[in-house]
Amino acid sequence: MPLIDAYFPAGILSAEQKSELAEGLMTRLLRAERAPDTEFFRKVTWVYLHELPAENVLSAARPAALFRIDVTTPEGREMMADAFQGFAVSFARYC
Repeated sequence: MPLIDAYFPAGILSAEQKSELAEGLMTRLLRAERAPDTEFFRKVTWVYLHELPAENVLSAARPAALFRIDVTTPEGREMMADAFQGFAVSFARYC
């Protein structure tokens, strides 16, 4: 089962934006893995959104609106470097 963990400062996204983020990450991961975008694959692709206290997300020791996205894929289904790069570029454009 593919797993996505997204970390970001609390309060930066509305409930609607969180839903859009989870949906966008899932769609892009399925595309990068060349998996069918079906109900079955969506049920086994999990997205965890982690809101961290804003004062704990820092850049140069100052609070920052940073996102960290960790992607885990099942053993034997490692994303190829080009597919992962495509996922990263796709996500960056989404933001």
